[in-house]
Amino acid sequence: MLLAEVKAGQADLDKVKGDLVSAKAPTPVKAGEAMPQIGALRGLLQKEQDALSKLQSQTSKPCIYALDCEMGEHCDEQSMMCATIVPGSKCNDNRQCGIGQDCVGAPGNRRCTEVTPKEGESCVQVLSDKDKKGAQLCGTGYSCSLNRCRVKPQGTHCRFHKECGLGQICSLTERRCQWMLPPPGTSCAATVHCALGMACMDGLCKLVRAGSPCTSDGCGNGMMVWQALAT
Repeated sequence: MLLAEVKAGQADLDKVKGDLVSAKAPTPVKAGEAMPQIGALRGLLQKEQDALSKLQSQTSKPCIYALDCEMGEHCDEQSMMCATIVPGSKCNDNRQCGIGQDCVGAPGNRRCTEVTPKEGESCVQVLSDKDKKGAQLCGTGYSCSLNRCRVKPQGTHCRFHKECGLGQICSLTERRCQWMLPPPGTSCAATVHCALGMACMDGLCKLVRAGSPCTSDGCGNGMMVWQALAT
């Protein structure tokens, strides 16, 4: 209930701001007249966020990895407590988003967004170009297991990279899934400047799915071209 009120407050604030800057605003509003309304909404939103923080401090549980938290939460590095991340929250990389969320958008305006398809939805494991045709692929932080998308929170035990979700690697020291760094969307001049599994495209590091059609130049850092045998 509280999360819904926070989202509604944020939506109202964004709408008022949009009306002010839009040339096609349905009802012309003078900036001076709208300021009290924006201030009131801002105050209401802040109160809701304060109440949410208080509620989290009372109900959150200690954590070491995101794995210790629930869907939509992440492990706060300062308090080492699970914290709910409201979809639409600003972020720099996936570590700042909750389980089942992805940090997407242009650099400087990235937001935590729910990944689709979601946990338990159908998928196809891509092993060759033939598999990829019309296949339902899982999103960032998920892997396809037994034709179902399964979330792989940061901190999940692993032995190999393929046991982690898209955008993750298996740490050789801890044997746990962790996010690739630098994150997708980072500026680059060449693929070697990107994390493993990413390629430099149009000046930005972008994820390359295993099994995607490619040439040697289009593969991600640390990946190689593999040609399926004709059957």
